[in-house]
Amino acid sequence: MKGEAFSTEVDLASTAADASIELVIGPAFEHTINAIFKRLTDTEATDLSADAYVMGQPEDPQFESGTITYSDGVVTIINGVIDGVTVDISVQLPVDGSTVDAALTASINSATFMSTLSDLTISSGTITATLATPYPVDYSAIKMGTAADPDISGGSIDLTVALTQKGDSLDSPVTFVGSLATTLVNPVEDDTTGEIIWLTPSTLTLAGNVSDTIGNSFDASFTANISNAENFEPVGELNSGYDFVLEDANNWLAATIGLDFRLKLAGLPEASVNISGSRTAFEEGTAKITIRYDGRQIVIDSDFTDSSSTGSVAITNQDGITMSIVGADFDASSGEIEYNGQVYGSITELNNGMTKITYIDGTFETL
Repeated sequence: MKGEAFSTEVDLASTAADASIELVIGPAFEHTINAIFKRLTDTEATDLSADAYVMGQPEDPQFESGTITYSDGVVTIINGVIDGVTVDISVQLPVDGSTVDAALTASINSATFMSTLSDLTISSGTITATLATPYPVDYSAIKMGTAADPDISGGSIDLTVALTQKGDSLDSPVTFVGSLATTLVNPVEDDTTGEIIWLTPSTLTLAGNVSDTIGNSFDASFTANISNAENFEPVGELNSGYDFVLEDANNWLAATIGLDFRLKLAGLPEASVNISGSRTAFEEGTAKITIRYDGRQIVIDSDFTDSSSTGSVAITNQDGITMSIVGADFDASSGEIEYNGQVYGSITELNNGMTKITYIDGTFETL
């Protein structure tokens, strides 16, 4: 049904956004940035799998292979493999002999991050490390190993990207083309090595076009904010010393998200869709989806946990009359039909998977 495309488009946009977030805060992107700065500040080694490029703890994801070189201010990584991602990148660094006061910036000439699930291509962009103190750029000292590490207090990423889903199980892979920007704060150093092992993304913005392989396409914007980014630190390691832990029930990223897009599907009026959500606990949150089209409005308001989702659905027609389904358990398809505060029926899911609506006059129907 054409109406089901609304749900499909929401899934497309959410999937593209999720993949972008996972990549930006994942070890492949983070360790690529760290490897570039290690090549400038600590080592002339060209083998990314060498001990010189071990970051964080040895048990953390590390480069398994690949080469890194430096020439005329450009650092190049070829066939770097880490955490299931293959990295190729060319980055222009600051001018030798300059003193950088506020931020150390790497300009990306080109980059690809390829995995079994998604590919990210960067056609241009900047990676900026915000400095707590001025940093003198002296490549001779860097090559000799006498240069001090930059004193980093945060950073930002601003990219022009194309992100494509992959996988044999996907009926219609999604591609996002547009811009990606994030602000990183509160660097966390390893207690033993002093290396920065984590920067928390306080904001993330995506804006561009989302499309699939069967002709669906729309412009969208996505924003995410983490309110506790300034004081968040990863939980650390398990007692075994393996499997780095980012969050737990007492220490989790407090995130809010917003997604807006407009779409025009064949045979249907143009619609605008807004999705907003907040994380209220480690495995809990709230979400709201508002769809407006042809003078009508559908609002889905829900609370969710890792195992269930409950809430309400309100449908308003062009005359302003609203029908609400309240107390709904979205996983069990249960709830009530209400109009102007009066309950007119109940909704239950039958054992055969069908949905039964029972009205107050005793009549019923199944869907």
